[in-house]
Amino acid sequence: KPDTQSYSAVIDAWSKSGSPLSTERAEYWLNVMEDKSNSGDFAVKPNARTYTNVINALRTGEKRTMGDEAEKVLKMMEDKYAKGDLESAPDIFTYSSVINVWGRSTSPQKAKRAWELIQRMKDNGLKPNT
Repeated sequence: KPDTQSYSAVIDAWSKSGSPLSTERAEYWLNVMEDKSNSGDFAVKPNARTYTNVINALRTGEKRTMGDEAEKVLKMMEDKYAKGDLESAPDIFTYSSVINVWGRSTSPQKAKRAWELIQRMKDNGLKPNT
């Protein structure tokens, strides 16, 4: 039976595929996981790796909005963690992935937003790895 690791691997494969559909497919599989886990199937509950893979898939999305979309996923993780979901805690890889998405964005705010994320990461006790 598929579990969190299986679904996360599928999302990871989409994030690395380079397909224009990768964002849509990654979000689809995340929604499947969330629906199942919200219905009591905790074997497929998304974790930090799952969410980070979805963020990585956003690199092929709409260039103007990809950074904002990545930050929405990060915010969702932070909110879940604040409510006690320890498996959703963003880590250094999560923040680095969001910063990477901002780097690919066409938003004129991308440098400012990436810098704010570095500060936020430090505020959360994480050291940048780049």
